[in-house]
Amino acid sequence: MTRLRTIGAVSDGFSIGIDLGTSNTVAVLRWPDGRTRPLLFDGQPLLPSCVQLDGTGRLHVGRDAQRLAQVDPGRFEPNPKRLIDESMTLLGDREVPVVDLLAAVLGAVASATVQACGFLPPAVLTYPAAWGAARRDVLREAARRAGWASHNAPGIDLLPEPVAATRYFTDVLRRPVPVSTCLAVFDFGGGTLDVAVVRNDGAAFSVVSSGGLPDLGGLDLDAAVVTYLCDLVGRRSPAAVGALTTPGTAVERRQRRAFWDDVRGAREMLSRTTVAPVSVPGVDEAVHLTRDELEKLAGPLLQRAVEEAGFVIRGAGLQPNQLSGLFMVGGASRTPLAARLLHARLGIAPTVLEQPELPVAEGALMERRAAVPVPAAAVSPAGPPDQPPLPGAESPPSFGPPPARRVWWRRRVTWVVAAATAVVVAAGAVLTWMLYDPYSFGSLSAVGEGWSVPSGAGTERPGPGIGVENAYVMYKVGDRTHVVAVNLRTGNPKWDVEVPGDPGSGAWVGGRAGGAVVRTTGATSSDAHTLFFLDADDGGRRWEWSLDSGDGVYVYSDYLLVTRGKLDALRKIDYSTGKQAWEALYPDGTRLLTVDNPDFTAAERIADRIVLVAGDGTATSYNSTSGKPISSRGKAVGADDIVHAHGDRLYVASAGDGYQITAYDLTSMGRPDLVYDEETARHVVDFTRCGEDLCVVDGTGSGGAAKEQRLVRIDVGKRERRWTKPVDGAKWISAIGESVLVTSSGSGTFGSKMFTADGTVAFADDARGGHRIDDRGALFWPWGSNEAAPITGVTDKGDHTELATVAIRSGECDADERYVVCGGEKAVKVYRFTR
Repeated sequence: MTRLRTIGAVSDGFSIGIDLGTSNTVAVLRWPDGRTRPLLFDGQPLLPSCVQLDGTGRLHVGRDAQRLAQVDPGRFEPNPKRLIDESMTLLGDREVPVVDLLAAVLGAVASATVQACGFLPPAVLTYPAAWGAARRDVLREAARRAGWASHNAPGIDLLPEPVAATRYFTDVLRRPVPVSTCLAVFDFGGGTLDVAVVRNDGAAFSVVSSGGLPDLGGLDLDAAVVTYLCDLVGRRSPAAVGALTTPGTAVERRQRRAFWDDVRGAREMLSRTTVAPVSVPGVDEAVHLTRDELEKLAGPLLQRAVEEAGFVIRGAGLQPNQLSGLFMVGGASRTPLAARLLHARLGIAPTVLEQPELPVAEGALMERRAAVPVPAAAVSPAGPPDQPPLPGAESPPSFGPPPARRVWWRRRVTWVVAAATAVVVAAGAVLTWMLYDPYSFGSLSAVGEGWSVPSGAGTERPGPGIGVENAYVMYKVGDRTHVVAVNLRTGNPKWDVEVPGDPGSGAWVGGRAGGAVVRTTGATSSDAHTLFFLDADDGGRRWEWSLDSGDGVYVYSDYLLVTRGKLDALRKIDYSTGKQAWEALYPDGTRLLTVDNPDFTAAERIADRIVLVAGDGTATSYNSTSGKPISSRGKAVGADDIVHAHGDRLYVASAGDGYQITAYDLTSMGRPDLVYDEETARHVVDFTRCGEDLCVVDGTGSGGAAKEQRLVRIDVGKRERRWTKPVDGAKWISAIGESVLVTSSGSGTFGSKMFTADGTVAFADDARGGHRIDDRGALFWPWGSNEAAPITGVTDKGDHTELATVAIRSGECDADERYVVCGGEKAVKVYRFTR
C-alpha cells in the first residue's frame, strides 16, 4: 500500500499541477486568488508527450516533434514515459538519456508556465501509483533539469495520479468519500489504462490497490477503427490504403497523420451522434462510421479494461458496491461504451466529465492546498455518466521509425485484427453480450523470458505465489534462502533478496497487493518460524514476526490472522505495516473458521467476520475488523462435526452415520434451520455452498474412513436431494458459480471432476487437479508432473479449452484471474490467459 503524506502548505502565490501522460501532458495553473485554468500549448490544453531529435542535437516536443517526424521518423520517440526503466534510447544515430526526453517535455511545460505568469512557481508532478522509488527519482531528476529544484524554491512535489484524481473528485466535484471508504479511479488515457483504489485514511489518501493495462488506450481504439476502414476501403482502393499503412514519402506520412486525426475525431463525435464521416486520403468520398460499428470494434478491447477494473477492486478486498464511487479520467474515457460496460459489469455507475484529461492535473493542486481529506457523510454511489463530452486531442502513433525500433503502431496487431474481425462475424448487438456476459477461455501465452533457476539451487522450493504486481518464488542456494520477484507484466525477474529462515516443509510465499507475505521455517522442526512482508518494488522487508512451528496463519485481503499454538490466542495483523490490531485469548482446543464470501476468487478471500468454535461446542461470530463478538450460541457444534461458514450462514454437518445438516444465522445465532436429513448409514466427507444449493460428498464406512463416495446436491429451500453422482476417492470440493469441482486422491495421484448444476460431468481428468480461479472458471494442471504438461481452462457452464503445454515441477503452479505462474526444473515462467 502506498501511503501519502500531505504536501506542504502553499503560499499565496501561483502553483501548477502537471500530469505527464504516456501520450499527452496536461498542466493546470492556479492563480493567487484560487482560480485555475489549463495551460495552452499551440492553443490546445494537451501537449503531445513526444520528442524529436533534430540534426543539431536539439530536442523538440509536442506538435513540433510530430511535424519534424514526418521528414525524419527515425529520430522520433512517441512515448518517452514508456522508457522510464531504460537509461538511454537510440534516436537516429545518437543515444539520448531517457531523463533528457522527459526533461524536454517538462521543459515545454515550464516555458508555457513562465509565459503565463512570468516565473516558475512551485509544482506538483503526478506519477502512476505502481511506480517505485527508482522511477520516481528519474522523474524528479527530469523536473530538476527542466528548471524545478528538488529541495529549494520553486520546488516540485510528486503525487500518485489516482490520489490527485480523488482530490478532484472530493474537492472540486464535492463528491463524498467518507473516512475508511474507497474510490476507484479508472484512468483511460491515450496510451495506457491505469486502475487504482484510493482510501480516505482521515489524515491522507492512500492507494490500497493498483493495476492496469500498459498496452491498451485510446490509440488502440483508433487502431481498431483504422484497420477496419483500411480493410473496407482497400477492396476498391488498394493503392490508397498502401500509402496509409506503409508511407514512403513525407507527403504520405502527413496524410497518414491527418487520417489518424480524423479517425480520432470521428470516434469522439460518435459519443454525441450515431454516424460520423471519416475522410480517407486518396479516396474521393468520405466513409461513414456508425456508433454500432465503433462499439463492435471497441467491445473486445473495453471488456479487457472492465475485467482489469474488477480485478483491482477485488485486490483491495472490496466488492464494487462497497465503493464510494467510480471516477473515470483520461481522454479515452469519453467512449460511452466504456462507462456502460463498467456499469453493467460492476453494478456501479461511473462519474465521467466533459474534459476527462484535466482532473489529475487540477486535483494535484487540490492535494497541495489540502491539509487533510474532508470526511463526509455516506451517500449512494455516484450517478450515471454525464452527458455528451467535448472532443479532445489524443496523439496519433509514431510515424514510421526504422525497422530496428518499434513498429509504427507501437503494439502487436493481435487485438486490432480481432476487433476488426468482430465487425464481420459478430452476431447480435453489443448489448446482448454485455448483459449476458459470455465467458470462455481463449489462449495461454508466455510473458517474457521468466526466471532461470540458479545452478546449485536446492530441491526445497515452495510453490510460487501470485500478487497484484509480481509472482514470488522462494528457493535456497547453499545455506542462503532467497525470494525472487518476477514481474507479471514483463515476465522477467524484478529483484532477488536474501531472507531469514529455510524453505522447508511449512514454508510458503503469498502474493498480495503491494508485496508478498512470506513464512520460512527453522533449521529443525523445533526451531521458530519467521513471518515477514517484502515490498513489491524493491524486496525491502517491511516487518517481521517470530512464530512457533505450530502457529497458524490465515491471509486475507489486507490483514492476517495468526493463531498461537493450539489457539490459546488469536492475533490480527495488518500485513502492510505488521502492526497488531487486536489479540484475544480463547480456550485450548478452539477451532477457527474462515467465512467465504460468495464472490471470492482464488487470489482473494474477503471476510468481515470469523467464527470460533470452542471445545464445548460454543460457536461465536466475531467482527474481524474490531475483534469484538457479534453473536454466540452454546452447544452448536459437536466435537467431530464438519462445519462450513459461507456468507451469512454457518452450516453444521453432524458426525457419524445418518447425518443432519443445520444452518445458523451468523448475525443472531438463533435457533438453527434443518437443511437436510440423511437417514442412510453415510457420513459427510466435505461440503460447500454451490450457488443457492449445498453440495455434499458423503460415503459409507466405519471409523471415519470413506467408501462408496457420492456427490449429493441439495435444494436448501425444499430440504431435499436434487441428484446424486458417484465420486470414488473424493476428498474435498469447491464451488465455481453453480457448478462444483470435486477432487479425488489415491495412490499418490490427484484428479478432479467438474459437475454442472444439472449433474453433468463437464470435464474430468484423473491425472490433473482443478484449481478454482473465481466463480466463473477453473484451471486444470497436473499435481505430480515433472515435465511438460497441458493446462485446460473450464468454465462454470462446462465449456473447456486446452490452453497450452507448459513445464511444471510437481504441481508447482499458482493462478489468479489473469495469470498462471508455473515452475519447472530449470525456470519459473509467467503465462497470461484470455477469457
